[in-house]
Amino acid sequence: MRAEGRLGEGSLLEAVKMERCADVVTMLALLCEVPMPLVQSLLQKGHREAVLIPWKAAALSWRTVRTILASRTIGLPMSVQDLEAAHNDSIKLSPSNAQRVLRFWQVRHSVGKNGAAAVLEAEAASPSG
Repeated sequence: MRAEGRLGEGSLLEAVKMERCADVVTMLALLCEVPMPLVQSLLQKGHREAVLIPWKAAALSWRTVRTILASRTIGLPMSVQDLEAAHNDSIKLSPSNAQRVLRFWQVRHSVGKNGAAAVLEAEAASPSG
């Protein structure tokens, strides 16, 4: 998708409008540079924070995020009150903090599947490690 120039907010919104959940998960995973199973797991949780972190980490505009959260593509659409709360949360959350949280979740997700080796690998790859 990236090589074909089809990876961006416009193509993501198009996938949402066409209710292509698999494409939304794939694009978001590519934009965040995390495994697709992690993104799929986060989106299925339905918690506002679990959904908001990947979108903020990918530096998507609130307009795009609101459209996605209000659609049925990733599950049940959020209520108006939840959308307002998500918007307030997104204002407080920096993309760098969202990326840090996403990396933590990625390591935790990997540990659940691959044991302690994933933690050691992540620590070795970190700039301070």
